[in-house]
Amino acid sequence: MDHMADGTWYERRPLRSLRITLLSHSPLVARIMTAIFLAGMTLMSQPTHLSRRDDDHQPSDTELLIRDEQPGDIEAIHRITQAAFADQPYSSHTEQFIVTALRDAGQLTLSLVALKDDEVIGHVAVSPVTLSSGDVGWHGLGPISVAPTHQQQGVGSALMRAAIARLQTLGSAGCVLLGEPAYYARFGFKANPALALPGVPAEYFQLLSFSGEPPIAQVRYHDAFEATA
Repeated sequence: MDHMADGTWYERRPLRSLRITLLSHSPLVARIMTAIFLAGMTLMSQPTHLSRRDDDHQPSDTELLIRDEQPGDIEAIHRITQAAFADQPYSSHTEQFIVTALRDAGQLTLSLVALKDDEVIGHVAVSPVTLSSGDVGWHGLGPISVAPTHQQQGVGSALMRAAIARLQTLGSAGCVLLGEPAYYARFGFKANPALALPGVPAEYFQLLSFSGEPPIAQVRYHDAFEATA
């Protein structure tokens, strides 16, 4: 796989080493990592080295429509999620099942699709997370997927911005994700020791608070992230 946009990340902490670290702690954490962390990797680095200019491309309103999922989108979401992670060697290849399990459990706070020419080409899921402090209103972003033929065209960035805007409209307290800092920092996410995901290197677990300073707590994702079929 290619280097990150800054050309240095893989030299500093190889993805293989990070995955081994996570697997040593918790199968659930490992699945969260593949569903969320690798989504950012896919958007950045497939199939070739991604320049910032490519990633920052903003599709025009006539090119891209982002809306809530509809019942007729479910099959396409499953297919796109599966395809987006198919060639990722460190993926659990269960991301499409995680989305389905979140939906079946009523845990999809947001399920947004990106359409081009009336075709679903991208998807992002957002679900509630539980904080050990008892604070409520926090959410986790991911999985996020873009069809391989439409990657590096700004679709992932558009989905990220739409999800953040919708969470703010809903009155969310904040959003967390596990991902590459060089990619997600552009959306306002940053590591903060106040919120921790056990078993994860702190620099990769990031948050975006919509309501001031975050609480001090450990974060737990829904059991749907354990889905395998």
